[in-house]
Amino acid sequence: MNFSDKLKFLRKQNQFTQKNLADQLHVSRKTVSSWESGRNYPDIKTIVKISTIYDIPIDRLLKDNNIVNYYDDKIHKGKTHEKLQKIFFYLTSIIIFFGYIELYEPDGFHIPLIGGLVIINAIIINIFVLRQHFFQNKNTTITLLLLFTIILIFNVIFGIPKKFLDILLTNRNNDDFILGSISGRLLFILSITICTTIEIVWIYLKYQFIKNRRLKK
Repeated sequence: MNFSDKLKFLRKQNQFTQKNLADQLHVSRKTVSSWESGRNYPDIKTIVKISTIYDIPIDRLLKDNNIVNYYDDKIHKGKTHEKLQKIFFYLTSIIIFFGYIELYEPDGFHIPLIGGLVIINAIIINIFVLRQHFFQNKNTTITLLLLFTIILIFNVIFGIPKKFLDILLTNRNNDDFILGSISGRLLFILSITICTTIEIVWIYLKYQFIKNRRLKK
């Protein structure tokens, strides 16, 4: 008997409706229906709860090649995702480092294309990181926005060097140049602020993860 059929059999054997089981597991009835139809599988914590509710050993519940393959695939994808996160973290760190050098322009130092890389990096972070991981919880969102605001204020105050202002003053009669320069500068500051904010959050989360793992040992 495969996992989905086993779930359905155990539920009926215990005279539960899908709604009864869903309420005990704190999920929706549609979620239970997706498990029983084989469209989806519960996570490990939920499987432990199911085994407790039905008083059946977990190994008996999981004796199904499909679900074993499902979790093997999930573990593999998780490891791949973790590797990609590390690569992206290090690349972002390098881009931020050179981005701030470009922002403050020490002794007129200039790095071609770094502004574009910072902006592209910020767009990627906004699409793939912020939406998926940081805007799901109200408290997390507030903390993130507060940190972002502090870094943005700092970058606006210190990220407009005298050399940039002198260039604007020299071209004060060229409205298009001034508008383009200010817009580009603000976009660059906004982008590097997004990158820096997420990088700080990542470092903090990594620290918390390592700390919790040590405490468990």
